[in-house]
Amino acid sequence: MSHQQYPVLNYGPGPKWIKGLTRDRVNKFVGGRYGDINLSSILFTHRIDNAEHVKLQVWSAPGLSKPTFAEAMTQTYKPANKTPLARPTNHWWKVSVTLPAYWQQYERVQSHPPAVEFDPGCEAMIYSTDGTPLQGITGGFGGDRRVEYIIPASARNEGRHDFVIESSCNGMFGVPVHGDTIDPPDMNRRFTLASADLVVPNQDAWRLLWDYTTLRELVDTLPGNTPLQNQALVAANEIMNVFNRGDPAGVRSARALAAGVFGPGWEEMGASVYEEGTAPPQVWGIAVISTRRGTLWPYRVTQQKVARSWSTQVDLMDRYPEHRFTCSSAQQYKWLEQLYPPLFARVKERIAQGTFDPVGGAWVENDANMPSGEALVRQFLFGQRYFASRFGVRCRTAWLPDSFGVTGALPQLVRGAGTSASASFSFYPPLG
Repeated sequence: MSHQQYPVLNYGPGPKWIKGLTRDRVNKFVGGRYGDINLSSILFTHRIDNAEHVKLQVWSAPGLSKPTFAEAMTQTYKPANKTPLARPTNHWWKVSVTLPAYWQQYERVQSHPPAVEFDPGCEAMIYSTDGTPLQGITGGFGGDRRVEYIIPASARNEGRHDFVIESSCNGMFGVPVHGDTIDPPDMNRRFTLASADLVVPNQDAWRLLWDYTTLRELVDTLPGNTPLQNQALVAANEIMNVFNRGDPAGVRSARALAAGVFGPGWEEMGASVYEEGTAPPQVWGIAVISTRRGTLWPYRVTQQKVARSWSTQVDLMDRYPEHRFTCSSAQQYKWLEQLYPPLFARVKERIAQGTFDPVGGAWVENDANMPSGEALVRQFLFGQRYFASRFGVRCRTAWLPDSFGVTGALPQLVRGAGTSASASFSFYPPLG
């Protein structure tokens, strides 16, 4: 740390707050070298990793092929365990889990539903045995890691659950040689199935994790030395002080500190928390995914990514009715319709409910500088025609998040396509 951060003179008695030291400290409460004693050490009440409770079978697709679910189910599978994947291709897993009888106590008494932690180090998608995509998986160690699959209530009652996983040997941004997303792909990169475990999450600890993550994000994103940023930093630091991994009461005390920043009773309010404040609301938070169709990977990988991403959003809507999601590009919806009909039906239902909002009205998120007026008109003509024919609605919002500039005629074109608003976040000023 630079010596300039320390005060040269102490004009009053008592300690002086060196804010940089506190910020460095709060970054060590999750994972890292202290993962065996910090919050990460209590995220799970139980973990089982054996063939008696988790049975794995695998089939590896030939070459770089991306077979469909129906094609994969006709293949011959062989027993598998946690091991480096032999080659960079699609791997299909049949998974059968058997829950210990005594695990029912955790859900009944503590509301801790069991889950499967499946981390192939790469992206994957979970299917039901009838071929319905259920949710995506993002393996590895980044901040976007999502490797838990909550076992459905019906299966928990039966004590057994079967499902299928398709793992695709690519990361969030492909497999670039040197880590830069525009680098050529590393065709020799290998991934390892790091975990395929039955776990009982400690829900109180997970809720504290998300509280703490939110506090850290406030500290990292708000302007320096603002009151809310300081409150979040002080609360995060005090959470570390009261935390005791062997004392459940310490977790509750830590969450109370976070509530001092978020507001009293915010969690109990559930979805009604969004009714607080001014009416009508001035700011909305809506999830969005901008999927690269052909720049970082082949089209077939894009099609997989659309299904993984959208199935996860639908799953979140099932768990959190207030969740909203928006996505553009008629081409992506058509891929879903052709390749993942059960998921397309679920998306269509959510669009009718108003929680899944198609935007853009165009066939893809097109360039808006070089194409002719005729080409731009066709983008909207074919895009809006598709949305109207499949969902009975036309998109009301034009959507060009990464166009890097637009033609001056675009407002006239998007208005003619039936949109009444537009959104973008990559309008770059002219150079020079």
